[in-house]
Amino acid sequence: MAYYRPAHVYAAIPSFQDELVHQKKSKKEDEKPEVKFLDRGLQVSAVAQAVVAPDTAMVKIVVSSSKDNVSDVKNSIQRRLDYIRQSLATHNVKESDVQMSKNLHRVEGLFHMDAEFLVTFYDFHKCQAVSNLLVEKLDDTVTVAAPMFMHSSDKLERARVQVSMNAVKNAKHKAIEVARMLQQCVGRPISIREEYCKEWDGPSNQELALDRNVPTTFQQGVTQGTTTISAKVVASFEMKEKLKQRHQVADSNRHDRDL
Repeated sequence: MAYYRPAHVYAAIPSFQDELVHQKKSKKEDEKPEVKFLDRGLQVSAVAQAVVAPDTAMVKIVVSSSKDNVSDVKNSIQRRLDYIRQSLATHNVKESDVQMSKNLHRVEGLFHMDAEFLVTFYDFHKCQAVSNLLVEKLDDTVTVAAPMFMHSSDKLERARVQVSMNAVKNAKHKAIEVARMLQQCVGRPISIREEYCKEWDGPSNQELALDRNVPTTFQQGVTQGTTTISAKVVASFEMKEKLKQRHQVADSNRHDRDL
């Protein structure tokens, strides 16, 4: 399940003098200023993240056989193919989720045939059950590879959009909190800019890297297939006085004129 974690949220209400100093430093260091001058404006930046687990697993099953004549090698392969098809049907795997190919060639005077299944699973428990059954029931002429975990394209796209929206929400929430602390209120947005939206697969840098000399477990494969998406936005908002304060200022001005 995808979730987001807001972090590293900053806010700045730059003064004109501070902005001039900042621009001078930036020009000297040949850097682009991160904060620009806003007349009664508030600029904040916010980050949001989502960890998206894979929803698809693909398993490759290879059946191999070598015989003196073509008929024997075909019969040997066919018996195993029939068992694999039956096992998939028993676990309600759709035919549309199964791709199969055969390759016949000669090796040192023998006929050698390889038959390959590519099976797509959307249920990881079913994926484990089928893989374990085939390894248990068939001999070493059948190779069941470890699952390859991936995402459906629409799932990742939805997650990218949601992460960016969450970053904007976090920026607005922080702007409201800062304005409330200064006894101001946030007006309409002036600009919203996405600084980056990046993603990476596998565990975060804080987690231990997998030992490549040790076979990957099923759960480690899921972890390696997990995608983390991170987005950062910079948003600028108008700053307004609270209605009560504006009335007080107006009353004070009228009072001064009366005097």
